[in-house]
Amino acid sequence: MTSKLDDITPPGYTKPKKISEGAFGQVLKVTDEGSGVEYAVKVLPMLKEGDKERVSREVEMLTRFAHARIVHLHESIDMGGHQAIVMELGTRNNGEIAR
Repeated sequence: MTSKLDDITPPGYTKPKKISEGAFGQVLKVTDEGSGVEYAVKVLPMLKEGDKERVSREVEMLTRFAHARIVHLHESIDMGGHQAIVMELGTRNNGEIAR
C-alpha cells in the first residue's frame, strides 16, 4: 500500500489528513470539493478477490443500519487498486457518535 496521501485521495475530495492506519488500510479526513463538508474515508488496498467481497459486505452493512453508534455511509468509490469508503466524520461521546 502506498503511504503518499495524494496518491490515494478519492476523486472529488481534497486536504487529506491521516486519522489512523491499520493492517487493512488507512482512514483519512478529507473535504468534499463541492460542498466543503469534511468526511472520514477508509482507504483499503484491493489485494485479492476476498478483499472485494469483504469491502462489499461492509458497505452493504453501512447502508442497512441507522444507529447512533454507527457512522453513516456517504459513498463508496472503486479507485482501481484501492477502495474508498466515504463516511460521515464524527467523534465519540459516551459510545455514541457526536455529529
